[in-house]
Amino acid sequence: MNKDLPYTFKIPDYSNVSKDSDYQAKRYWINVDVPSNKSSIHISYKAIRGNLAKYTEESRMLAYKHAQKASAIDEKIYVNRAKKVFGTLYNIKGNVASPMQFYLTDSTRHFIRGALYIREIPNIDSLQPVINFLEQDVLQLVESTEWKDVK
Repeated sequence: MNKDLPYTFKIPDYSNVSKDSDYQAKRYWINVDVPSNKSSIHISYKAIRGNLAKYTEESRMLAYKHAQKASAIDEKIYVNRAKKVFGTLYNIKGNVASPMQFYLTDSTRHFIRGALYIREIPNIDSLQPVINFLEQDVLQLVESTEWKDVK
C-alpha cells in the first residue's frame, strides 16, 4: 500500500490498490480492486475536525440507501482499543449493488468509509458465493487497519 496514506491495512495478494480516479475523489481515496471477481472496495478518507457525528451519520445513511432492495441490513460494531480503531460494519443482504459497507475511526483524527461493489447485475443467487468469499477480505481489511501520521 501507499506509504503516504494516513492509514494502512492488509489486502489479499490477488488484489491491487489504485488511486480513486472519480472526479469527486479527494486526497487519500483509493480502490482495492479484485479483478477476478469484478469487485472493488472503495475507500474514502476524511480528517476529523469536530464532525465525527456527521461522518458516522452519512455512512449510516449511505448504507441504508439500499434498504428498499435489501432483505435485511445487519450492523456489527467493531472495536480494537489497542489500535484505536472503532467502527460499524453493515452487511446488506439481498439484490444490492454494495453488499458490505463500513466505517472506521480513531474518534479524534481519522475516519475512513469503505464500500464493497461488485460490477455485476445484483442477483443474490449467483453472487452469494462471491460475496461470501469477499466478506473475508473486507473483514481482514477492517481487522488489520492502523492509523499513521502523514506529513
